[in-house]
Amino acid sequence: MKQARLRAGYSQGDIARFLGLQSAQSISDWERNYGSGIPVKSLKELVKIYGMDAGRVFDLLLEYQYQKIERSLAAEFFPQKRKKKGS
Repeated sequence: MKQARLRAGYSQGDIARFLGLQSAQSISDWERNYGSGIPVKSLKELVKIYGMDAGRVFDLLLEYQYQKIERSLAAEFFPQKRKKKGS
């Protein structure tokens, strides 16, 4: 997202104002993949602002969510056995 914002020529503050946010901190967090992620409504706006391909962004988001769920389920179904020290 950061590269798309920079290519579009906007600062984090600009984007925060476009989205009606109080500060640019959310933009910074989203770009660093901190927190709970970009709300879909905001993501759709960013796609428009940055001139991105909505289908491509959707596919990337879907793949990201799939991998996140897969890791979570795998950790629950197949917990790693603790290795003994010296093994």
